[in-house]
Amino acid sequence: MSHRRLRLWAIILFVTTLALGVTRLVPVPAVSFTWNQSRIGGASYVPSFSVDENRELVLVYIGSRLCDASNNPALPGLVEELKEELSRRSVELNIGFSAVGVGVDWLPSDGWKHLGKYGKFDELIVGRRWHSIVARQFVEEGIVGPRVTPQVLVYERRKRVGEDMDTNAGENVMLARKLGISQIRNWVDRGAPIPNLQ
Repeated sequence: MSHRRLRLWAIILFVTTLALGVTRLVPVPAVSFTWNQSRIGGASYVPSFSVDENRELVLVYIGSRLCDASNNPALPGLVEELKEELSRRSVELNIGFSAVGVGVDWLPSDGWKHLGKYGKFDELIVGRRWHSIVARQFVEEGIVGPRVTPQVLVYERRKRVGEDMDTNAGENVMLARKLGISQIRNWVDRGAPIPNLQ
């Protein structure tokens, strides 16, 4: 059979099937397309643009564009779910909340690109890998531990009260730290419990 004849039969078959489908003489399968939603059904965190000077719950996500685990497709949804959940809890406790994204890449542009996949944050810190002032504060000075990405930290910032204290001075109390995708996922799946948060 020649190519012309084969093409002609293919066209006749297509047109006949289309005509029968349009007239509903032959059942035609329905085709639909859906897009995957995040774990929280498409909702996303929106910064409040307010500051509670006395007490604030802070969620810190630390990741890197060059880290395979930080680029796990499930991780942005998990972090977004944490932002929503902890923001909700802070409203219930009548305290402030902020979400901080830390990109531990050498180039700030790489950190921006990585954190851009994680939705909105109240604050971003990018560049200088683990040598940035804030990355060092979180991992070396504030809490001693391994330099691991991804990780999430939750701490409470409390205003210090005293005669000789600067009114803006505060202390950070670490409430939770989860290292790696498995710990983060497990914690989120359990509802992100924080026993010391009251």
